[in-house]
Amino acid sequence: MSAAAEKIKAKQELDSKKTSKASAKPKSENKVSTKTSKAKDVDPLHAKPKRNPLVYFISIIVTVIILYGWYISDDSYITPEEGVGYWLGIIGGVAMLLLLTYPLRKKWRPMRKMGDTRYWFRVHMFLGLLGPILVLFHANFGIGSINSSIAFFSMLLVAGSGVIGKYFYLKIHYGLYGKAATMEELRDDLQLTKGMLGKHISLSENMKKRLDKYEKATTKRHGFLVGFLRLPINYVMSKWVLYSVLHEVKLGITKYADERGWDKKLRAKLYNRSKSDFTNYIYHGKKVAQFTVFVQLFALWHILHFPLFIALVVSGIVHVFAVHIF
Repeated sequence: MSAAAEKIKAKQELDSKKTSKASAKPKSENKVSTKTSKAKDVDPLHAKPKRNPLVYFISIIVTVIILYGWYISDDSYITPEEGVGYWLGIIGGVAMLLLLTYPLRKKWRPMRKMGDTRYWFRVHMFLGLLGPILVLFHANFGIGSINSSIAFFSMLLVAGSGVIGKYFYLKIHYGLYGKAATMEELRDDLQLTKGMLGKHISLSENMKKRLDKYEKATTKRHGFLVGFLRLPINYVMSKWVLYSVLHEVKLGITKYADERGWDKKLRAKLYNRSKSDFTNYIYHGKKVAQFTVFVQLFALWHILHFPLFIALVVSGIVHVFAVHIF
């Protein structure tokens, strides 16, 4: 073979290598097995929480009950002064008073050994849902005197605050009943999930650059105000990076699969595994970016929520006293 021919062959091999790195593709056909791929190095408790169908079912049931109660409220089947309506108010009020047992369990020394805080928190969440619903039916979805109106709107304010607090809580804990996260753990999880990205496919240079840029943006520290203003930016950026990367993954798998005659089932299996890896990585990146802000927001929420609850208790007591005295 002449020197010119050898140069041409070497150039073709180099071009072939560049082309193979230009797009995402499966590492090997042998990599695609029937076994489910799991990130064994990542603590399962730290993984992205799965959607619980039971939560959606309960939410739908509660919504239907509230809407039905509001729909029949004009028929006056329930009155606050007597019968079922009266006892709904009593039970709802007691349920909201019992909400105090959860912070007492955490703060008051004699109660600290009384059961796991996770179960107390579950009861707290249940009572926080049950109490306002019962009071809504007690009031027949309307407002009456000044003192009852104050108690009613205080209840709605505290209930809304509780929903916001739950949202903040989930952002800085591992699940609804998990332990509090730390920035160090979140950064470790981000690196572990990053190491899983090349398990099923070869990452193109373009994907590597995009993911590196995303990681730099999410791990950069900001003050509270800048971090708060960047929350929607981080959300949109995470969605866009995930969409663009998965689009390239899909194109790479399609091209590779067409060349080898793979069926749809095999293509979907590889794509879903890759999608799961990238989704977990983006989830942890977003969590790192938002963590400091939500820690501070949760601290502020604690400062505001307790006085609101005390105002609710006081207005509720005044309301009960006024109803039974006057």
